[in-house]
Amino acid sequence: KFIKGNTMENISNTERVLKVLYGSQTGTAQEVGERLGREAKRRHFNVIVQSLEHYDWTQLPGEELILFSVSTTGQGVVPDSMKMFWNRLLRGKLKNDLLEGVQFGVFGLGDSSYPRFNAVASKLHKRLIQLGAKPIIRVGKGNDQDPTGYEGELDIWLDELWKVILSPDMYPLPSGAHVLPDGILEPPSFIPIVASKEDKLKAKTMIETKDNEGKRKEYSSLNPFFSPLKSNERLTCQDWDQDVRLIAFDIEGSGMNYSPGDVVYILPLNSYEDSLSFLNHLGFDPNTLLLDLFPNQSGKERKTIQFPIKLIDYTRRYLDFMGTMRRHFFQLLSHFATNPTEKERLEYFASSEGQEDMRFYNWREKRTAFQVIQDFPSLKFPLEYLFDIIPPIQPRAFSISSSLKAHPQEIQVTMAVVKFKTMMGRMRKGVCSSYLANLDPQSGEKVAIWITKGLMKLPNPQIPIIMVGPGTGLAIFRAFLEERQVLKKEGIAIGKSAFFFGCRNKEKDYLHSDQWESLQKEGVLTYFSVAFSRDKVGVSRFKGGT
Repeated sequence: KFIKGNTMENISNTERVLKVLYGSQTGTAQEVGERLGREAKRRHFNVIVQSLEHYDWTQLPGEELILFSVSTTGQGVVPDSMKMFWNRLLRGKLKNDLLEGVQFGVFGLGDSSYPRFNAVASKLHKRLIQLGAKPIIRVGKGNDQDPTGYEGELDIWLDELWKVILSPDMYPLPSGAHVLPDGILEPPSFIPIVASKEDKLKAKTMIETKDNEGKRKEYSSLNPFFSPLKSNERLTCQDWDQDVRLIAFDIEGSGMNYSPGDVVYILPLNSYEDSLSFLNHLGFDPNTLLLDLFPNQSGKERKTIQFPIKLIDYTRRYLDFMGTMRRHFFQLLSHFATNPTEKERLEYFASSEGQEDMRFYNWREKRTAFQVIQDFPSLKFPLEYLFDIIPPIQPRAFSISSSLKAHPQEIQVTMAVVKFKTMMGRMRKGVCSSYLANLDPQSGEKVAIWITKGLMKLPNPQIPIIMVGPGTGLAIFRAFLEERQVLKKEGIAIGKSAFFFGCRNKEKDYLHSDQWESLQKEGVLTYFSVAFSRDKVGVSRFKGGT
């Protein structure tokens, strides 16, 4: 009923093909890519929206029109999901006419507070031209520092883009067709296949016996390693307002290797209590058994999910209802508000004119998707739209704070538990840090993790290093020093090391204090300086070696 009755699906022209590829680190570039796809459908294009992580780059020379949405991470580094594609694009043997006939546009997402603002988008644009592709528009540079976020630049860029694409020389609208209204409700991306009572009985054994652990050695977001928790130690005093943990993951049998400076990604679970409250508020049965999610739109990617799965478990593992949402979320909700005033307000938040007010309401208060839904009591939507309205939960990245040489078959993370009050006094908790802090190593519960290469590497052992890392910023340097500690014990000469650390109170949050003293005594840490900003006796204390 959704496919046949929807105008957007019926008018699409198979000859008007547009590919949208995104390289995303936290999900924002994906959101932009999906918006590009929606905009193209309104203009009667046959659209495929896909992550660069899954795109077969050998198809690139055969594309006619392609749009990229890419984010810049750190100091101008490509997002993890784009690295393989980018490395192949940089091959020296590629001919400079490889992409002749390919037309493209690039929209970047970045933060102007960083020196290499939107460097990835600029580099991709330049490389595609070097290989013979033709740009149809300037590089779009979304800026998270703008009052309206990246949306302000995106609106302007899209206006320019469609004027070019719909020109008589490219892809004018089909005869008799017009651009469909922005507010049209698309069919749901997936149709949930829900179990009957008989199916539930058959599936019960499958749920209890299935093994989610990845069997391949190359772990990723699509194939994480499910690691038992080895230990969960609080480093700060119990009466201190900041809870900092040292979490140890057991990776025995995984085949995982890592070096100092590498990053571990952790896929958190929402709490059972929050998930139950969310589903009850929407009127969904948490014990509903999902047998499958049937793709209902072309070009939509689905996460790797093991079915059957209860709705409460799916919500805990896959839905980011405790995250802060963006513009399209409000646009979708506006279709399901039965109160005219609420509907009008949601439509305003979804409009270009309402972006500054939406950010004030939404981002400055850090409202979660669940809190927004609670603010609009008339909202009711069917189950099939749940998977569009609430985006997938995103993994969190942590610098590994241990050396594999010092802790074989183990990954350690030094992590602050996020907990704060918003401007209006609402208590917010970090989904991932709260999830990890509440895990009991004795429970047997496993955590989905995988490793990627980090941006900072430990130099040659003989090279002197100066490190500055206050608070949990010490994590990567702890790994560096542990690595050199093992090398020194093995008889390998190491260079001098100086570490500048800071915290608030010597007795309350002096993280890993015993370890720093031990490293000094062993001659691994040559010079150590620590400042205690809240101590009554002096602002800073210094300890030095030779």
